[in-house]
Amino acid sequence: MTRWHLLILTLVATLGGGSARAGAPAASIEPAVARIDAVHGRPLVFRVTLENERDARRPVTIRTDDGTDLEGHLFWISRAGTAEGPDTGWLGPRAPWRAIPGDQARRMDNRPPGSWHIVADMPIGVYGQGIWIGPARHPLAWMPDPHRLGVGTGPGGGQAAGMWAPTVAGDALASPPVVRAIEDLSRDPNERWRARLMTDGLRPAAELTGIAEGAGPVRPFTADDPNDESARALEAIAQVIEARWQVALARLWLIDPDLCTSVRTTAAGVAKFTDGSGHDVWAPAWDPSPLVVEDLLEDLLSPFVDDETRALRARAWLATQPRAVVWVFDDAGRQDALTGDLLPTLGIVSTPRRDAPALVAVEGTSRPNLDPAPPRELRVIGASVPVSDQPAGSARPAQVGVRIGPWRTEVGVLNTMIAARPPGVSAGPLLDDWNLPGWRLGRAFEGALPPAGARTNVLLTR
Repeated sequence: MTRWHLLILTLVATLGGGSARAGAPAASIEPAVARIDAVHGRPLVFRVTLENERDARRPVTIRTDDGTDLEGHLFWISRAGTAEGPDTGWLGPRAPWRAIPGDQARRMDNRPPGSWHIVADMPIGVYGQGIWIGPARHPLAWMPDPHRLGVGTGPGGGQAAGMWAPTVAGDALASPPVVRAIEDLSRDPNERWRARLMTDGLRPAAELTGIAEGAGPVRPFTADDPNDESARALEAIAQVIEARWQVALARLWLIDPDLCTSVRTTAAGVAKFTDGSGHDVWAPAWDPSPLVVEDLLEDLLSPFVDDETRALRARAWLATQPRAVVWVFDDAGRQDALTGDLLPTLGIVSTPRRDAPALVAVEGTSRPNLDPAPPRELRVIGASVPVSDQPAGSARPAQVGVRIGPWRTEVGVLNTMIAARPPGVSAGPLLDDWNLPGWRLGRAFEGALPPAGARTNVLLTR
């Protein structure tokens, strides 16, 4: 064989090899997460970055360590605009989510803010500690089937009943703010786990049944059209997040049931309030910041910590949560006839780690008091502050200290008198009802202001 024959054969082989790799994804697709979690029987879902968005035109070939090829589909996950209207609910404004198929998303001129995700069906029986996207290998952190965790801890060899106890029950589950919250959370793939924790305790199905696992008022995204690829992508994201919480909370229960109960209640519990008619109502009382629970979940699922460290991190997370929520009911609606002090009214909801009553002390007042505060239930208490000699509008609010055990916070109350002169006194705009973000932060303007065109001013005249 001559040198020319060898050269021709080499070129043919090279061209043939390049053609065989034409369907492989470009190396520009990289996971955008520190760890890819894979749950047996659930889809494989993770966030990615694209160096070249032309790669979104076609499915992504993902190969597992055992040689199984998975067909991954790219979606742009974002919120569909912004929530509008005066009634945004206790959880605050919540816009619906969209999963835009990759080829459609890359061609959008005004694409909404969001992130790329890969969604791939993972058949049962796949094994290996990594996946390949093009020439790059990425490690997998396998999670067990949540239904298998804790088997043998309960009567008859099953799971302990408390492992999947819902955080809301009885009259609280039928309270309108709770019903509305469950509906809103069910439409959010990142938050649906809270709705299930409230209603069915995140109990896994007896067998891997996919979207049929959700029970009660929590509806799957595919309920209206099981073949809608966008709805299937949102459902896959919700399922994987729920499975990760199932594994994390089941492991924590096996380590320390009381600690697990405290974490569950803090992450998806409710508090009892009283409406204007004197009837009891319940509403969510957790910290709505997503980073608060995302950090906890990462810690509980980390493959590099043991059970003792998991429990320590859960306790540390609980220690970062406020011991109570304190806000101002009425700055200075009354005045003490003897001392002339103003008598503000405060609302307190105790959020203890364990459901036990506590004593609340109001500091810095001319009338110190000590009041009992039931767990997760509204308690209205009074305080007193001297009248400021500063003109209204220029004086800084008086700080009233509130203490529950070693935990302490301060709230600012207005302590000035407004002089009424002709033609009258204007006040406003009036604030709308509190919502969860504003209530947790103690700031009425945190999303609680009525929308434009619906504000009300008051004029007090003779």
